[in-house]
Amino acid sequence: MDCIFELKKTQIPQNKKIILGFAPHLLNSQSLIFSPIPIPNAQQINYEVGTEEGVMLLLAQKLCAQPSQNLQGILEEIDLGYLSAESNVGEEELEEIEEFIGDEKIVIIITQDFLTHPKGQNILSIFEEMAMQPHILCLFDTLNPQTCTSLPEYNGLVVRITQGEPLLRGSQQFSLFAKLKNGDTPTISHQEFCIQAPFVLDESLRGTIAILQLPTPPLSYPYQKVQIK
Repeated sequence: MDCIFELKKTQIPQNKKIILGFAPHLLNSQSLIFSPIPIPNAQQINYEVGTEEGVMLLLAQKLCAQPSQNLQGILEEIDLGYLSAESNVGEEELEEIEEFIGDEKIVIIITQDFLTHPKGQNILSIFEEMAMQPHILCLFDTLNPQTCTSLPEYNGLVVRITQGEPLLRGSQQFSLFAKLKNGDTPTISHQEFCIQAPFVLDESLRGTIAILQLPTPPLSYPYQKVQIK
């Protein structure tokens, strides 16, 4: 991985950058972010939770003008139309990426949202292939890494888990979906934890994915289905 660098040890060039994952702290006017959680005032492409591997393959197909023999073989075998439909990254979004980049060199920053996915090793391999392209500089926002035939579905209540005192923050849409009111203290259950946390209606959030703070988050993919009572 000689072409890939850890973000905190590298001076980020002033190129346009693509951010893979929910990382508002990295945003500026030169950013295009991929995230299933809408971010106000951001140039953003929304994808479906759980389809990060598909998103990586679609990006590789669009950005890698000189794919290696290995990557070329992978791209020829997969159904790009299926990946596009499942991830919600269609031709319109791919054209938006092309318009955003233009003829410039691009920085791609990958976050734990992609690296801790159950197919994280495959995602990392595709990222390494991207790093071999002369017009792409690949960076890690974190160093915590863990053949696509089907993508998981995340129907139901989904939260993004982060570290902090127990707290559940969600949009108006999430509160209606989960049948919660501001100030409620629901029990949130998952196969790895069961916790009570106050719910805060956050007007800055959009969509149906909430933010769940846990003192000690599981060391796994941050988007998880939960039960709320």
